[in-house]
Amino acid sequence: MTADLVWRSIDITVGLTAMIMALLLIGRVIEARRQRLQALDAARGQATLQAFMLGEDNPSVRVDLLRHAESVVQALSVIRGLEADRLVERLRQIGLISAMAEKLRRQGRHPDIHLIEAYAHLARPEDTQALLASLLRAKGARRRQTIVEGLLRAGAAPDLRLAIELLIEDGQASSVDCALIQSIAAQRPDEAERLIASDTAMPSEFRAALATGLGRTGRFSAIGPLSTLSADEGDAVAAAAAVAALGELGHPLAGGAVLHALYAHNPRIRLRACQAAAELRLTGLIDALSERLEDVDWDVRFEASQALVAIGGAGLTRLRRIARDTRGRAPELARTTLREVAA
Repeated sequence: MTADLVWRSIDITVGLTAMIMALLLIGRVIEARRQRLQALDAARGQATLQAFMLGEDNPSVRVDLLRHAESVVQALSVIRGLEADRLVERLRQIGLISAMAEKLRRQGRHPDIHLIEAYAHLARPEDTQALLASLLRAKGARRRQTIVEGLLRAGAAPDLRLAIELLIEDGQASSVDCALIQSIAAQRPDEAERLIASDTAMPSEFRAALATGLGRTGRFSAIGPLSTLSADEGDAVAAAAAVAALGELGHPLAGGAVLHALYAHNPRIRLRACQAAAELRLTGLIDALSERLEDVDWDVRFEASQALVAIGGAGLTRLRRIARDTRGRAPELARTTLREVAA
């Protein structure tokens, strides 16, 4: 490499370093400015709310309340009890909440996240339901999640079909989306039972979230749709979730579906079935669990042994009998399990 090339390489390196440093500096300046603007907005919102609390009510104050809606709601969040209720009612009476809803509608596919949160905090549940349809096509997964989160915080579990349509637009099912579906299913169990048994198109993760949400309700009526879903090995993710939900329900009549799941082809379903059996603690599952001690999947074998322990006396008796044998995988696992129980 000639000296000229060396110096040229050095010039390029120095130039790139200077450019990177400049970009970092610009980023810090922008971030500092954003933080100052946020602090200023918060101060203005708090000052406007304080003036409103002291009785000042004119067009200028109302405009400022809407302009700084996020900060107003943050300031309201530290006020408790009857005073906060009265303030919210006054804000409703002067039309601030309906103005926030109209502003969100005008924003179309790009509604402001903070305004959504502020609106959901202040609005009545029936108001938020009406707004949901107009925000169905909000662009960006985070915005759509915020809409549903806001509705839940406001005490308004949105219509499940609408919520699924809202969250499904990207063709993905994130953990946040699934947690939201679980929460709504637990609050709208009748609708969840109908949806889980329907042929409505949705990601497997969403159907699994519906099952998980139903499992938390303790409803006897959920056994039927969950049992049907648990037998659908074509959708192993949802079927496994349904089996787990049956265990969480804890009803003896779920035993038949769990017994069927213990013989599923998919190891994930068998694993959840063993865990569900541990929740149900039915002696009628002992024979099937004993067979699962020879399962090709180690996790299934382990959970089967734990389920036999959970069943109690009859399950432990079966483990002791298996431990005396010398053939296959089951005896060693049974002996190990019994030693752990005795320790």
